[in-house]
Amino acid sequence: MSLLQNNLFLRVSSALLLLPLVLFLLWKGGTLSTALFSLAAALCMLEYLHMAWGRPGILGLLAALTVAVAPWLCTLGVERPLLWALCLVGGLYVVAWAWHLLVGPQAQAPARMGHLMAATVYVGLGTTALAALRELGFAWVCLALVVTWANDTFAYFAGRLLGKHKMLPSVSPNKTWEGFAGGMLGSIAAAYALKLWALPSMQGWECLLLGVAAGLLGPLGDLSESALKRSFGKKDSGKLLPGHGGILDRVDALLVVAPAVWLHATLFVELGHALGR
Repeated sequence: MSLLQNNLFLRVSSALLLLPLVLFLLWKGGTLSTALFSLAAALCMLEYLHMAWGRPGILGLLAALTVAVAPWLCTLGVERPLLWALCLVGGLYVVAWAWHLLVGPQAQAPARMGHLMAATVYVGLGTTALAALRELGFAWVCLALVVTWANDTFAYFAGRLLGKHKMLPSVSPNKTWEGFAGGMLGSIAAAYALKLWALPSMQGWECLLLGVAAGLLGPLGDLSESALKRSFGKKDSGKLLPGHGGILDRVDALLVVAPAVWLHATLFVELGHALGR
């Protein structure tokens, strides 16, 4: 078995093992799904900081704990969860600066703090948005997942079959504009499919809007993480998932798409309810 075939076998096998478990936890909701989001947030944070800092250390563990707490704010009935989230991030910011000034390394403090805040927003916002979507209903979190997965899948096959024009070879040599177009169509089709399956109250223009948003934001999240890995000289964010790399490698696009879906669900849907739609 060639290396390529072996890698494909690992990717498919691990996906077949993990995907049913993830979907089950999301379907169950409550504590189980929130724990899933918190675990994913902590692992993604550690992977990011491991790439940026080397060993995350105690400060990295504190940062992972901070982003892991954020999804619980959406499920515990906490008043003004955004305010509490800002307090968590603000506290982390103060502690991290004090740590670097007192313990070090002082010369690297600005760059390390920049990565810490970027990782906190990137990982924390995305996983908390997923937790908030699950609170709105299983269908909403499925919508975020499906439009993201459809974008990735359609982009892959369109790129393999039709791809000729490179999109951003300095960051991701295999991505093409043909794949980008295929991914966009896949996201739009997935949004319409979710409307028929689980969200009949959504209007057609909403499906188009969400599909286009996922078609734009998904590749942005993917390319952004690829640029991060290149800047750190890494091939994968981690080695936790056989054949897939790290957790962050698998959810990079989802972390950017989920907040957009949540924004739509809270603004447009609630507005529709207020207008008696």
